[in-house]
Parts: sequence; structure tokens; C-alpha cells
Amino acid sequence: MGVLIASWPMHSDQPRNAVLITKVLKIGLEVRDWAHRNKVVSAIAVEKAVRILMDSGEGEEMRHKAAELAEAVKQSVMEALKLEALELWNWKLTDDGTGYREEREIQILFQISLGL
Repeated sequence: MGVLIASWPMHSDQPRNAVLITKVLKIGLEVRDWAHRNKVVSAIAVEKAVRILMDSGEGEEMRHKAAELAEAVKQSVMEALKLEALELWNWKLTDDGTGYREEREIQILFQISLGL
């Protein structure tokens, strides 16, 4: 199944990423939120978050969502590779050789896009 994230934002873009992971995508859990970034996190709080992620119905649901997201990303990348391979296949050779791609390179792109 999918890999979950225990978010613990500390600086920069991490608070926004934590919201994306926990509230929007729902594939993770906050160990500590941004509002309490200057406070020490207890071992009990970390243990609680890990237990929820690893051994609960909520964690199982998040793993399922993470797996679905991973598959959607994989399919998107494969589709992009297929389109790139088709564009390369239609690429015409010029007299001076610019823009030339070996036919074997194009075949490899096709194989990658098909997951072979």
C-alpha cells in the first residue's frame, strides 16, 4: 500500500506542505503543528502519531489513499512518456543531423512508457 507521512513542520514551505499532506491529500498526520513549533514534543506524542499511522483504521484509510495517489502519479508519468515517445518517433531527420534521435532511444522510451 501507500507510504504515509508524519509531518512536523519547522520552517520555510513545510507548514504549507503539512497542510497539503494532512488536510488536502489526507495521506499523513501532524505530529506537531506550526503554531506550536517552539515547543518540545514529547515521546508520547510521537508514539501516538506513529500508532495512529501504523495500527489504526485511520492509518489504513490513509495508506489506501496514498496508494491510489501513487498509482495516479505513475499513470500520469507513463502517459507523458508515451506522448514524448510519439513526438520523437515523428521527428524528421534534417540534412545536417540536428534533431536526430537514434531509433533505439525512441524504442527504449516506448518500453519505459509501457512499463516493460
